Amino acid sequence: MSLGAAPAPGVLEERYARLPAHQREKLNRIADTRRRLDAAARGAYEALREAQDDLRRARAALREAEEHTTRRTGGTLSLRQPDGRVMEFPARPWPPPELAQRVQRLEADVARLHAEHAAASAPAGVTTRLYERLLEHLGLRDLA
Repeated sequence: MSLGAAPAPGVLEERYARLPAHQREKLNRIADTRRRLDAAARGAYEALREAQDDLRRARAALREAEEHTTRRTGGTLSLRQPDGRVMEFPARPWPPPELAQRVQRLEADVARLHAEHAAASAPAGVTTRLYERLLEHLGLRDLA
């Protein structure tokens, strides 16, 4: 992007209007692609944030469950209740398989969404550079 003064109002529109039709079409296609890629990157980022929030909540639930575990001996599990009482339950594997599996699934989702976000963001940067080079070539650098 240029750091100079902005062109007078209407100058860019006039230069754009003087471009041959095929160059205007190409410029419009690049701008449309840039907008679509930006929207895809924003969507991937939002999905990533939601998955990270889900993962944070699942990890907090796992930590909370671990905090309430006092001891496991033989075939029983002693859990301390918020009011201080201790309750005995038949022992199960720890952490509970369903909670551990949920955390693993969420971690995999977050990793996948990170990759999708990176993939959606990378082409937008490439398209932006191509768009800026084309504008510079056409003498419309101030549009970038």
